[in-house]
Amino acid sequence: MKDFDRPSQLILFLKDRYFWQPALSALLLGLSRYPLSLNFLAFAAFLPLLLLLDKAIVSTASSGKTDRLPKGKFLKLTLTFCFVYNLVTLYWISIVTLPGFIGTFLLFGVYFIVLFFIIIKVYALLPGYRYLGFITCWLSFEWLQNFGELRFPWFNLGYSLAEYSSLIQIAEIGGVYLLSLLILLINMLLMVFLSQFPLKRSLFSLLAAIVIVTAWIGWGTYRRDNLPLSEEDFQAAIVQVSIPQYIKWDDNFYDSTLALYTEYTLKAAEDEPDLIILPESAIPDYVLKMKQPKDYLLDLVKQSETNIFLGLPHYELIHNNDQVEYRFFNATTLIERDGTINPPYYKIYLVPFGERIPFMDYFPILGKLEFGQANWEYGEHIIYYRIPKNEKEYIFSSLICFEIAFPLLTNRIAAQQVDFLINVTNDAWFKKTVGPYQHGMMTTIRAVETRTQIYRAANTGISMIVDPRGVIRKRSKLDEKTTLQDKLYLYPAQTLYVRYLTYYPFIFPLITLVMFLIILIRSLSYKRL
Repeated sequence: MKDFDRPSQLILFLKDRYFWQPALSALLLGLSRYPLSLNFLAFAAFLPLLLLLDKAIVSTASSGKTDRLPKGKFLKLTLTFCFVYNLVTLYWISIVTLPGFIGTFLLFGVYFIVLFFIIIKVYALLPGYRYLGFITCWLSFEWLQNFGELRFPWFNLGYSLAEYSSLIQIAEIGGVYLLSLLILLINMLLMVFLSQFPLKRSLFSLLAAIVIVTAWIGWGTYRRDNLPLSEEDFQAAIVQVSIPQYIKWDDNFYDSTLALYTEYTLKAAEDEPDLIILPESAIPDYVLKMKQPKDYLLDLVKQSETNIFLGLPHYELIHNNDQVEYRFFNATTLIERDGTINPPYYKIYLVPFGERIPFMDYFPILGKLEFGQANWEYGEHIIYYRIPKNEKEYIFSSLICFEIAFPLLTNRIAAQQVDFLINVTNDAWFKKTVGPYQHGMMTTIRAVETRTQIYRAANTGISMIVDPRGVIRKRSKLDEKTTLQDKLYLYPAQTLYVRYLTYYPFIFPLITLVMFLIILIRSLSYKRL
Protein backbone atom coordinates (compact mmCIF):
# COMPACT_ATOMS: atom_id res chain seq x y z
CA MET A 1 0.00 0.00 0.00
CA LYS A 2 1.13 3.56 -0.72
CA ASP A 3 1.73 6.06 2.04
CA PHE A 4 -0.26 9.26 1.43
CA ASP A 5 1.08 11.20 4.41
CA ARG A 6 2.59 13.77 2.07
CA PRO A 7 0.31 15.69 -0.36
CA SER A 8 2.79 15.16 -3.20
CA GLN A 9 2.32 11.40 -3.00
CA LEU A 10 -1.45 11.78 -3.25
CA ILE A 11 -1.05 14.06 -6.25
CA LEU A 12 1.18 11.50 -7.96
CA PHE A 13 -1.40 8.81 -7.28
CA LEU A 14 -4.20 10.92 -8.73
CA LYS A 15 -2.11 11.58 -11.85
CA ASP A 16 -1.79 7.85 -12.41
CA ARG A 17 -3.74 7.07 -15.56
CA TYR A 18 -4.83 3.72 -14.07
CA PHE A 19 -6.73 5.79 -11.54
CA TRP A 20 -8.06 8.89 -13.23
CA GLN A 21 -9.01 7.44 -16.62
CA PRO A 22 -11.31 4.65 -15.31
CA ALA A 23 -12.56 7.09 -12.65
CA LEU A 24 -13.45 9.63 -15.35
CA SER A 25 -15.29 7.01 -17.44
CA ALA A 26 -17.23 5.82 -14.40
CA LEU A 27 -18.08 9.42 -13.44
CA LEU A 28 -19.39 10.23 -16.92
CA LEU A 29 -21.45 7.04 -17.02
CA GLY A 30 -22.91 7.79 -13.60
CA LEU A 31 -23.78 11.40 -14.48
CA SER A 32 -25.56 10.24 -17.64
CA ARG A 33 -28.18 8.70 -15.30
CA TYR A 34 -28.93 12.02 -13.54
CA PRO A 35 -31.69 14.55 -14.35
CA LEU A 36 -29.07 17.14 -15.29
CA SER A 37 -29.51 17.12 -19.10
CA LEU A 38 -26.17 15.31 -19.31
CA ASN A 39 -27.54 12.04 -20.68
CA PHE A 40 -25.56 12.50 -23.92
CA LEU A 41 -22.37 11.83 -21.92
CA ALA A 42 -23.04 8.11 -22.31
CA PHE A 43 -21.99 8.33 -25.98
CA ALA A 44 -18.41 9.21 -25.04
CA ALA A 45 -18.15 8.02 -21.44
CA PHE A 46 -16.03 4.95 -22.23
CA LEU A 47 -13.38 6.88 -24.18
CA PRO A 48 -10.96 7.53 -21.25
CA LEU A 49 -11.11 3.84 -20.31
CA LEU A 50 -10.75 2.64 -23.91
CA LEU A 51 -7.79 4.93 -24.52
CA LEU A 52 -6.11 3.53 -21.41
CA LEU A 53 -6.67 -0.08 -22.47
CA ASP A 54 -5.37 0.58 -25.98
CA LYS A 55 -2.23 2.27 -24.73
CA ALA A 56 -1.54 -0.13 -21.88
CA ILE A 57 -2.20 -3.39 -23.72
CA VAL A 58 -2.50 -3.20 -27.49
CA SER A 59 0.56 -0.98 -27.94
CA THR A 60 2.70 -3.71 -26.33
CA ALA A 61 1.32 -6.52 -28.51
CA SER A 62 4.74 -7.24 -29.97
CA SER A 63 6.04 -8.42 -26.60
CA GLY A 64 4.49 -11.85 -27.05
CA LYS A 65 3.26 -12.00 -23.47
CA THR A 66 -0.13 -13.47 -22.65
CA ASP A 67 -0.82 -11.02 -19.82
CA ARG A 68 0.43 -7.49 -20.48
CA LEU A 69 -1.18 -5.76 -17.53
CA PRO A 70 0.37 -6.29 -14.07
CA LYS A 71 -2.06 -7.45 -11.39
CA GLY A 72 -1.61 -4.27 -9.35
CA LYS A 73 -2.57 -2.05 -12.27
CA PHE A 74 -5.42 -4.36 -13.22
CA LEU A 75 -6.90 -4.15 -9.72
CA LYS A 76 -6.41 -0.39 -9.56
CA LEU A 77 -8.20 0.07 -12.87
CA THR A 78 -11.04 -2.31 -12.03
CA LEU A 79 -11.70 -1.31 -8.45
CA THR A 80 -11.44 2.40 -9.23
CA PHE A 81 -14.05 2.04 -11.97
CA CYS A 82 -16.30 -0.02 -9.70
CA PHE A 83 -15.93 2.34 -6.73
CA VAL A 84 -16.70 5.53 -8.67
CA TYR A 85 -19.52 3.98 -10.72
CA ASN A 86 -21.21 2.57 -7.61
CA LEU A 87 -20.69 5.76 -5.62
CA VAL A 88 -22.12 8.06 -8.28
CA THR A 89 -24.95 5.81 -9.46
CA LEU A 90 -26.07 4.00 -6.31
CA TYR A 91 -25.11 6.30 -3.42
CA TRP A 92 -28.80 6.53 -2.48
CA ILE A 93 -28.76 2.91 -1.26
CA SER A 94 -26.69 4.12 1.71
CA ILE A 95 -29.70 6.12 2.88
CA VAL A 96 -31.73 2.92 3.12
CA THR A 97 -29.03 0.57 4.44
CA LEU A 98 -25.33 1.21 4.88
CA PRO A 99 -24.52 -2.55 5.02
CA GLY A 100 -26.47 -2.97 1.77
CA PHE A 101 -24.52 -0.13 0.17
CA ILE A 102 -21.24 -1.76 1.21
CA GLY A 103 -22.63 -5.02 -0.14
CA THR A 104 -23.13 -3.47 -3.58
CA PHE A 105 -19.43 -2.53 -3.65
CA LEU A 106 -18.45 -6.09 -2.80
CA LEU A 107 -20.91 -7.69 -5.22
CA PHE A 108 -20.18 -5.45 -8.17
CA GLY A 109 -16.51 -5.48 -7.31
CA VAL A 110 -16.54 -9.21 -8.08
CA TYR A 111 -18.62 -8.62 -11.22
CA PHE A 112 -16.27 -5.96 -12.56
CA ILE A 113 -13.15 -7.99 -11.76
CA VAL A 114 -14.52 -10.85 -13.85
CA LEU A 115 -15.72 -8.47 -16.56
CA PHE A 116 -12.43 -6.61 -16.95
CA PHE A 117 -10.38 -9.80 -16.63
CA ILE A 118 -12.06 -11.17 -19.75
CA ILE A 119 -11.91 -7.82 -21.56
CA ILE A 120 -8.18 -7.46 -20.91
CA LYS A 121 -7.54 -11.02 -22.04
CA VAL A 122 -9.37 -10.22 -25.28
CA TYR A 123 -7.28 -7.06 -25.72
CA ALA A 124 -4.08 -9.02 -25.14
CA LEU A 125 -4.73 -12.14 -27.22
CA LEU A 126 -7.37 -11.03 -29.72
CA PRO A 127 -6.48 -7.37 -30.30
CA GLY A 128 -8.22 -7.27 -33.68
CA TYR A 129 -11.49 -8.14 -31.94
CA ARG A 130 -11.00 -6.04 -28.81
CA TYR A 131 -13.89 -3.65 -29.45
CA LEU A 132 -16.22 -6.51 -30.27
CA GLY A 133 -15.03 -8.22 -27.10
CA PHE A 134 -15.65 -5.11 -25.01
CA ILE A 135 -19.19 -4.77 -26.38
CA THR A 136 -20.16 -8.41 -25.91
CA CYS A 137 -18.62 -8.57 -22.42
CA TRP A 138 -20.45 -5.45 -21.27
CA LEU A 139 -23.79 -6.57 -22.72
CA SER A 140 -23.28 -9.99 -21.13
CA PHE A 141 -22.81 -8.20 -17.82
CA GLU A 142 -26.10 -6.33 -18.34
CA TRP A 143 -28.05 -9.42 -19.44
CA LEU A 144 -26.83 -11.82 -16.77
CA GLN A 145 -27.88 -9.44 -13.99
CA ASN A 146 -31.47 -10.54 -14.68
CA PHE A 147 -30.88 -13.95 -13.15
CA GLY A 148 -30.30 -15.44 -9.72
CA GLU A 149 -31.22 -14.26 -6.24
CA LEU A 150 -28.64 -11.45 -6.41
CA ARG A 151 -30.18 -9.94 -9.56
CA PHE A 152 -30.04 -6.16 -9.65
CA PRO A 153 -30.05 -4.89 -13.26
CA TRP A 154 -29.48 -1.21 -12.57
CA PHE A 155 -26.38 -0.51 -14.67
CA ASN A 156 -27.89 -0.89 -18.16
CA LEU A 157 -26.48 1.89 -20.34
CA GLY A 158 -29.72 2.26 -22.29
CA TYR A 159 -31.52 3.87 -19.35
CA SER A 160 -29.41 6.98 -19.80
CA LEU A 161 -31.45 7.69 -22.97
CA ALA A 162 -34.85 7.54 -21.25
CA GLU A 163 -35.49 11.27 -21.71
CA TYR A 164 -34.68 11.18 -25.45
CA SER A 165 -38.06 10.11 -26.78
CA SER A 166 -36.79 9.82 -30.37
CA LEU A 167 -33.83 7.60 -29.47
CA ILE A 168 -35.74 5.14 -27.27
CA GLN A 169 -38.27 4.18 -29.98
CA ILE A 170 -35.91 1.51 -31.29
CA ALA A 171 -36.36 -0.35 -28.01
CA GLU A 172 -39.50 -1.91 -29.54
CA ILE A 173 -37.09 -3.98 -31.65
CA GLY A 174 -34.34 -4.91 -29.21
CA GLY A 175 -35.22 -3.46 -25.83
CA VAL A 176 -32.86 -1.65 -23.50
CA TYR A 177 -30.04 -3.94 -24.66
CA LEU A 178 -30.23 -2.56 -28.20
CA LEU A 179 -29.97 0.94 -26.76
CA SER A 180 -26.89 -0.15 -24.79
CA LEU A 181 -25.42 -1.76 -27.91
CA LEU A 182 -25.81 1.45 -29.91
CA ILE A 183 -24.27 3.52 -27.10
CA LEU A 184 -21.27 1.18 -27.03
CA LEU A 185 -21.01 1.24 -30.82
CA ILE A 186 -20.86 5.05 -30.88
CA ASN A 187 -18.17 4.95 -28.19
CA MET A 188 -16.13 2.50 -30.26
CA LEU A 189 -16.45 4.55 -33.46
CA LEU A 190 -15.32 7.67 -31.62
CA MET A 191 -12.46 5.65 -30.18
CA VAL A 192 -11.32 4.65 -33.66
CA PHE A 193 -11.54 8.30 -34.71
CA LEU A 194 -9.29 9.35 -31.82
CA SER A 195 -6.83 6.49 -32.20
CA GLN A 196 -3.67 6.48 -34.25
CA PHE A 197 -5.20 4.91 -37.34
CA PRO A 198 -4.77 6.28 -40.86
CA LEU A 199 -6.68 9.57 -41.27
CA LYS A 200 -9.01 8.11 -43.91
CA ARG A 201 -10.13 5.32 -41.57
CA SER A 202 -10.52 7.74 -38.66
CA LEU A 203 -12.72 10.07 -40.67
CA PHE A 204 -14.76 7.11 -41.89
CA SER A 205 -15.49 6.05 -38.32
CA LEU A 206 -16.59 9.58 -37.39
CA LEU A 207 -18.82 9.73 -40.46
CA ALA A 208 -20.27 6.32 -39.58
CA ALA A 209 -21.10 7.56 -36.05
CA ILE A 210 -22.83 10.65 -37.46
CA VAL A 211 -24.83 8.60 -39.97
CA ILE A 212 -25.94 6.11 -37.31
CA VAL A 213 -27.07 8.81 -34.87
CA THR A 214 -28.82 10.80 -37.63
CA ALA A 215 -30.69 7.75 -38.92
CA TRP A 216 -31.48 6.69 -35.38
CA ILE A 217 -33.00 10.08 -34.49
CA GLY A 218 -34.84 10.33 -37.81
CA TRP A 219 -36.43 6.89 -37.61
CA GLY A 220 -37.27 7.33 -33.92
CA THR A 221 -38.90 10.74 -34.49
CA TYR A 222 -41.00 9.37 -37.34
CA ARG A 223 -42.01 6.32 -35.34
CA ARG A 224 -42.90 8.34 -32.23
CA ASP A 225 -45.00 10.85 -34.17
CA ASN A 226 -46.78 8.28 -36.34
CA LEU A 227 -47.34 5.37 -33.98
CA PRO A 228 -50.93 4.10 -34.56
CA LEU A 229 -52.63 4.46 -31.18
CA SER A 230 -56.31 4.25 -30.33
CA GLU A 231 -57.73 6.52 -27.64
CA GLU A 232 -59.95 4.45 -25.35
CA ASP A 233 -62.99 5.46 -23.32
CA PHE A 234 -61.17 4.38 -20.17
CA GLN A 235 -59.36 6.44 -17.58
CA ALA A 236 -57.22 5.54 -14.59
CA ALA A 237 -56.14 7.84 -11.77
CA ILE A 238 -53.10 7.65 -9.48
CA VAL A 239 -53.14 8.80 -5.86
CA GLN A 240 -49.88 10.06 -4.34
CA VAL A 241 -50.09 11.28 -0.72
CA SER A 242 -46.35 11.31 0.04
CA ILE A 243 -46.16 9.77 3.49
CA PRO A 244 -42.54 9.85 4.77
CA GLN A 245 -41.07 6.42 5.38
CA TYR A 246 -40.20 7.15 9.01
CA ILE A 247 -43.89 7.60 9.93
CA LYS A 248 -45.51 5.20 7.46
CA TRP A 249 -45.44 2.25 9.88
CA ASP A 250 -45.84 4.29 13.05
CA ASP A 251 -49.16 3.44 14.76
CA ASN A 252 -49.48 7.04 15.90
CA PHE A 253 -49.92 8.13 12.29
CA TYR A 254 -52.20 5.28 11.20
CA ASP A 255 -55.42 7.30 11.29
CA SER A 256 -53.86 10.28 9.54
CA THR A 257 -52.60 7.94 6.79
CA LEU A 258 -56.10 6.61 6.21
CA ALA A 259 -57.48 10.14 6.26
CA LEU A 260 -55.06 11.23 3.55
CA TYR A 261 -55.94 8.30 1.31
CA THR A 262 -59.64 8.99 1.82
CA GLU A 263 -59.21 12.67 0.94
CA TYR A 264 -57.18 12.16 -2.23
CA THR A 265 -59.02 9.06 -3.42
CA LEU A 266 -62.32 10.91 -3.25
CA LYS A 267 -60.67 13.87 -4.95
CA ALA A 268 -59.56 11.59 -7.79
CA ALA A 269 -63.05 10.07 -7.93
CA GLU A 270 -64.57 13.48 -8.75
CA ASP A 271 -63.46 13.04 -12.37
CA GLU A 272 -65.17 9.63 -12.50
CA PRO A 273 -62.20 7.44 -13.49
CA ASP A 274 -62.69 3.74 -14.15
CA LEU A 275 -59.83 2.81 -11.83
CA ILE A 276 -58.00 4.49 -8.95
CA ILE A 277 -54.48 3.26 -8.17
CA LEU A 278 -52.81 3.48 -4.75
CA PRO A 279 -49.06 2.74 -4.31
CA GLU A 280 -47.09 -0.16 -2.82
CA SER A 281 -48.14 -1.05 0.75
CA ALA A 282 -50.47 1.95 0.66
CA ILE A 283 -52.29 1.00 3.85
CA PRO A 284 -49.75 -0.16 6.48
CA ASP A 285 -51.71 -3.19 7.56
CA TYR A 286 -52.75 -6.68 6.47
CA VAL A 287 -55.77 -5.32 4.64
CA LEU A 288 -57.21 -8.62 3.46
CA LYS A 289 -56.77 -10.36 6.81
CA MET A 290 -57.91 -7.79 9.36
CA LYS A 291 -61.43 -6.46 9.74
CA GLN A 292 -60.75 -2.77 10.39
CA PRO A 293 -58.53 -2.01 7.36
CA LYS A 294 -60.64 -4.30 5.15
CA ASP A 295 -63.84 -2.50 6.12
CA TYR A 296 -62.10 0.84 5.58
CA LEU A 297 -61.06 -0.14 2.08
CA LEU A 298 -64.48 -1.52 1.13
CA ASP A 299 -66.07 1.69 2.41
CA LEU A 300 -63.61 3.74 0.37
CA VAL A 301 -64.58 1.77 -2.74
CA LYS A 302 -68.24 2.43 -1.97
CA GLN A 303 -67.71 6.16 -1.43
CA SER A 304 -65.61 6.60 -4.56
CA GLU A 305 -67.96 4.41 -6.63
CA THR A 306 -65.07 3.01 -8.63
CA ASN A 307 -62.53 0.19 -8.75
CA ILE A 308 -59.45 0.55 -6.55
CA PHE A 309 -56.13 -1.16 -7.16
CA LEU A 310 -53.46 -1.04 -4.46
CA GLY A 311 -50.29 -2.56 -3.06
CA LEU A 312 -50.49 -4.23 0.33
CA PRO A 313 -48.62 -6.56 2.69
CA HIS A 314 -50.21 -9.98 2.89
CA TYR A 315 -49.72 -13.35 4.52
CA GLU A 316 -50.90 -16.92 4.08
CA LEU A 317 -51.15 -19.68 6.66
CA ILE A 318 -49.42 -22.88 5.57
CA HIS A 319 -50.28 -26.08 7.43
CA ASN A 320 -47.20 -28.29 7.61
CA ASN A 321 -47.99 -31.51 9.48
CA ASP A 322 -49.14 -30.31 12.91
CA GLN A 323 -47.53 -26.90 12.61
CA VAL A 324 -48.83 -23.67 11.12
CA GLU A 325 -46.39 -21.43 9.27
CA TYR A 326 -46.87 -17.81 8.29
CA ARG A 327 -45.64 -16.83 4.85
CA PHE A 328 -45.52 -13.13 4.09
CA PHE A 329 -45.83 -11.53 0.66
CA ASN A 330 -45.50 -8.15 -0.97
CA ALA A 331 -48.76 -8.06 -2.89
CA THR A 332 -51.27 -6.13 -4.99
CA THR A 333 -54.96 -6.66 -5.62
CA LEU A 334 -58.04 -5.16 -7.27
CA ILE A 335 -61.16 -4.26 -5.28
CA GLU A 336 -64.04 -3.93 -7.70
CA ARG A 337 -66.70 -1.27 -7.30
CA ASP A 338 -69.21 -3.90 -6.15
CA GLY A 339 -66.87 -4.93 -3.30
CA THR A 340 -65.42 -8.03 -4.99
CA ILE A 341 -61.83 -8.64 -3.84
CA ASN A 342 -59.69 -10.28 -6.52
CA PRO A 343 -56.90 -12.80 -5.81
CA PRO A 344 -53.68 -10.97 -4.88
CA TYR A 345 -50.55 -10.92 -7.00
CA TYR A 346 -47.39 -11.80 -5.08
CA LYS A 347 -44.17 -10.09 -6.03
CA ILE A 348 -41.96 -12.47 -8.03
CA TYR A 349 -38.63 -10.59 -8.04
CA LEU A 350 -37.62 -9.49 -4.54
CA VAL A 351 -34.94 -6.89 -3.82
CA PRO A 352 -31.82 -8.76 -2.59
CA PHE A 353 -31.22 -8.10 1.11
CA GLY A 354 -33.86 -5.34 1.12
CA GLU A 355 -36.82 -7.71 0.89
CA ARG A 356 -35.24 -11.10 1.41
CA ILE A 357 -31.85 -12.55 2.31
CA PRO A 358 -30.62 -14.43 -0.79
CA PHE A 359 -30.19 -18.23 -0.72
CA MET A 360 -32.31 -18.73 2.41
CA ASP A 361 -33.93 -21.78 0.82
CA TYR A 362 -30.51 -23.43 0.59
CA PHE A 363 -29.09 -22.12 3.87
CA PRO A 364 -31.99 -21.56 6.32
CA ILE A 365 -29.60 -20.18 8.95
CA LEU A 366 -29.35 -17.02 6.82
CA GLY A 367 -32.91 -16.23 7.88
CA LYS A 368 -31.56 -15.36 11.31
CA LEU A 369 -29.57 -12.44 9.89
CA GLU A 370 -31.20 -9.09 10.56
CA PHE A 371 -30.56 -6.13 8.26
CA GLY A 372 -34.03 -4.63 8.63
CA GLN A 373 -35.35 -6.65 5.68
CA ALA A 374 -38.89 -8.05 5.50
CA ASN A 375 -37.98 -11.57 4.28
CA TRP A 376 -40.99 -11.85 1.97
CA GLU A 377 -41.68 -15.08 0.11
CA TYR A 378 -41.27 -15.23 -3.66
CA GLY A 379 -44.42 -15.10 -5.75
CA GLU A 380 -44.78 -17.63 -8.53
CA HIS A 381 -47.64 -16.58 -10.80
CA ILE A 382 -48.65 -13.51 -12.77
CA ILE A 383 -52.23 -12.42 -12.07
CA TYR A 384 -54.33 -10.71 -14.74
CA TYR A 385 -57.17 -8.39 -13.74
CA ARG A 386 -60.19 -7.35 -15.79
CA ILE A 387 -62.39 -4.26 -15.75
CA PRO A 388 -65.45 -4.32 -18.04
CA LYS A 389 -66.75 -1.15 -19.63
CA ASN A 390 -69.09 -0.51 -22.57
CA GLU A 391 -69.18 -4.13 -23.71
CA LYS A 392 -65.38 -4.25 -23.63
CA GLU A 393 -63.04 -5.79 -21.08
CA TYR A 394 -59.77 -4.09 -20.21
CA ILE A 395 -57.05 -6.47 -19.05
CA PHE A 396 -54.04 -5.44 -16.99
CA SER A 397 -51.40 -6.79 -14.65
CA SER A 398 -49.05 -5.30 -12.09
CA LEU A 399 -45.38 -4.96 -11.22
CA ILE A 400 -44.21 -4.17 -7.71
CA CYS A 401 -41.28 -1.84 -7.07
CA PHE A 402 -38.10 -2.81 -8.93
CA GLU A 403 -39.85 -5.50 -10.97
CA ILE A 404 -40.11 -2.71 -13.54
CA ALA A 405 -36.35 -3.24 -14.10
CA PHE A 406 -36.86 -6.70 -15.65
CA PRO A 407 -37.77 -6.81 -19.35
CA LEU A 408 -38.19 -10.58 -19.15
CA LEU A 409 -41.12 -10.09 -16.76
CA THR A 410 -42.78 -7.20 -18.61
CA ASN A 411 -42.42 -9.01 -21.95
CA ARG A 412 -43.96 -12.12 -20.43
CA ILE A 413 -46.95 -10.07 -19.31
CA ALA A 414 -47.23 -8.12 -22.58
CA ALA A 415 -47.20 -11.37 -24.56
CA GLN A 416 -50.68 -11.99 -23.14
CA GLN A 417 -51.86 -8.79 -24.86
CA VAL A 418 -52.72 -6.80 -21.76
CA ASP A 419 -54.17 -3.34 -22.30
CA PHE A 420 -52.00 -1.63 -19.72
CA LEU A 421 -49.56 -2.22 -16.86
CA ILE A 422 -49.47 -0.87 -13.33
CA ASN A 423 -46.26 -0.39 -11.37
CA VAL A 424 -46.75 0.34 -7.66
CA THR A 425 -43.72 1.31 -5.62
CA ASN A 426 -42.52 2.95 -2.43
CA ASP A 427 -39.47 5.06 -3.23
CA ALA A 428 -39.83 6.99 0.02
CA TRP A 429 -36.77 5.08 1.23
CA PHE A 430 -34.56 7.06 -1.17
CA LYS A 431 -35.78 10.53 -0.12
CA LYS A 432 -34.75 13.37 -2.44
CA THR A 433 -31.95 11.58 -4.26
CA VAL A 434 -31.42 10.44 -7.82
CA GLY A 435 -32.81 6.99 -6.91
CA PRO A 436 -36.51 7.72 -7.61
CA TYR A 437 -35.56 9.38 -10.90
CA GLN A 438 -33.49 6.40 -12.06
CA HIS A 439 -36.24 4.02 -11.00
CA GLY A 440 -38.94 6.05 -12.72
CA MET A 441 -37.09 6.36 -16.01
CA MET A 442 -37.15 2.58 -16.42
CA THR A 443 -40.90 2.97 -16.92
CA THR A 444 -40.45 4.86 -20.19
CA ILE A 445 -38.20 2.14 -21.62
CA ARG A 446 -40.60 -0.65 -20.60
CA ALA A 447 -43.52 1.24 -22.21
CA VAL A 448 -41.70 1.42 -25.56
CA GLU A 449 -40.39 -2.16 -25.40
CA THR A 450 -43.93 -3.47 -24.98
CA ARG A 451 -45.86 -0.55 -26.56
CA THR A 452 -48.06 -0.69 -23.48
CA GLN A 453 -49.27 2.22 -21.37
CA ILE A 454 -47.93 2.13 -17.81
CA TYR A 455 -49.39 3.77 -14.71
CA ARG A 456 -46.70 4.20 -12.05
CA ALA A 457 -47.97 4.91 -8.54
CA ALA A 458 -45.26 5.85 -6.03
CA ASN A 459 -45.85 6.66 -2.38
CA THR A 460 -43.72 9.83 -2.42
CA GLY A 461 -43.12 10.03 -6.18
CA ILE A 462 -42.14 10.02 -8.89
CA SER A 463 -45.61 8.87 -10.07
CA MET A 464 -46.25 9.00 -13.79
CA ILE A 465 -48.45 7.95 -16.67
CA VAL A 466 -46.43 6.84 -19.70
CA ASP A 467 -48.11 6.09 -23.02
CA PRO A 468 -46.98 3.40 -25.53
CA ARG A 469 -44.64 5.91 -27.23
CA GLY A 470 -42.67 6.32 -24.02
CA VAL A 471 -44.03 9.85 -23.68
CA ILE A 472 -44.71 10.90 -20.09
CA ARG A 473 -48.24 12.30 -20.19
CA LYS A 474 -48.48 13.12 -16.48
CA ARG A 475 -45.76 13.21 -13.81
CA SER A 476 -45.72 14.16 -10.14
CA LYS A 477 -42.98 15.80 -8.14
CA LEU A 478 -41.19 14.21 -5.21
CA ASP A 479 -43.08 14.54 -1.91
CA GLU A 480 -46.05 16.10 -3.67
CA LYS A 481 -49.61 15.32 -2.57
CA THR A 482 -51.56 14.99 -5.78
CA THR A 483 -53.58 12.88 -8.16
CA LEU A 484 -52.78 12.08 -11.78
CA GLN A 485 -55.34 10.99 -14.36
CA ASP A 486 -55.34 10.33 -18.07
CA LYS A 487 -57.00 8.32 -20.80
CA LEU A 488 -55.75 4.94 -21.94
CA TYR A 489 -54.02 4.57 -25.31
CA LEU A 490 -53.64 1.20 -27.01
CA TYR A 491 -51.19 -0.05 -29.63
CA PRO A 492 -52.81 -2.66 -31.91
CA ALA A 493 -49.94 -5.18 -32.14
CA GLN A 494 -47.10 -6.83 -30.27
CA THR A 495 -43.59 -5.48 -30.71
CA LEU A 496 -40.80 -7.50 -32.31
CA TYR A 497 -39.01 -7.49 -28.98
CA VAL A 498 -41.97 -9.02 -27.15
CA ARG A 499 -42.99 -11.47 -29.84
CA TYR A 500 -39.67 -12.79 -31.15
CA LEU A 501 -36.59 -11.19 -29.59
CA THR A 502 -37.05 -11.31 -25.82
CA TYR A 503 -34.15 -13.72 -25.39
CA TYR A 504 -31.85 -12.50 -28.17
CA PRO A 505 -29.34 -10.92 -25.69
CA PHE A 506 -28.29 -14.50 -24.90
CA ILE A 507 -26.10 -14.18 -27.99
CA PHE A 508 -23.75 -11.81 -26.15
CA PRO A 509 -22.70 -14.27 -23.41
CA LEU A 510 -22.43 -16.91 -26.12
CA ILE A 511 -20.02 -14.81 -28.21
CA THR A 512 -18.09 -13.91 -25.05
CA LEU A 513 -17.79 -17.58 -24.14
CA VAL A 514 -16.48 -18.46 -27.60
CA MET A 515 -13.90 -15.68 -27.42
CA PHE A 516 -12.86 -16.80 -23.95
CA LEU A 517 -12.37 -20.39 -25.16
CA ILE A 518 -10.17 -19.11 -28.00
CA ILE A 519 -8.19 -17.11 -25.44
CA LEU A 520 -7.66 -20.22 -23.29
CA ILE A 521 -6.42 -22.17 -26.30
CA ARG A 522 -4.01 -19.40 -27.27
CA SER A 523 -2.79 -19.06 -23.69
CA LEU A 524 -1.98 -22.77 -23.60
CA SER A 525 -0.17 -22.46 -26.93
CA TYR A 526 2.00 -19.60 -25.62
CA LYS A 527 2.88 -21.61 -22.53
CA ARG A 528 4.01 -24.57 -24.65
CA LEU A 529 6.22 -22.26 -26.69
